[in-house]
Amino acid sequence: MRKFTIMLALMSFIGLQAVLAQRTITGTVTGAADGNAIPGVSVVVQGTTTGTTTDLDGNYNLTVNDNAKALEFSFVGMIKKVIPIGASNVMNVVLESEMMDIEGVVVTALGISR
Repeated sequence: MRKFTIMLALMSFIGLQAVLAQRTITGTVTGAADGNAIPGVSVVVQGTTTGTTTDLDGNYNLTVNDNAKALEFSFVGMIKKVIPIGASNVMNVVLESEMMDIEGVVVTALGISR
């Protein structure tokens, strides 16, 4: 009985350490041009596949391990941003639009029959 009690206490301690080694980071992603929230932004812990996307209001909620170093924010038409994880559990991010040179586009009318 004594061995069982010691083993149960040890397993509880190990399980508690695994739960306490995580934290939740929340925040909002907005655009630099107009300040509006951006839905569907990909938020990923850099170097892993752990991530989430922002909701319709631009809010995200992500549980990360304590050894996570940075979050990566990416969205189509926006410059990808990598933000180091600090002591705060709230990270609000502003993404800037990516300018693309489309001067070299040529439109042709192939396949038109009269």
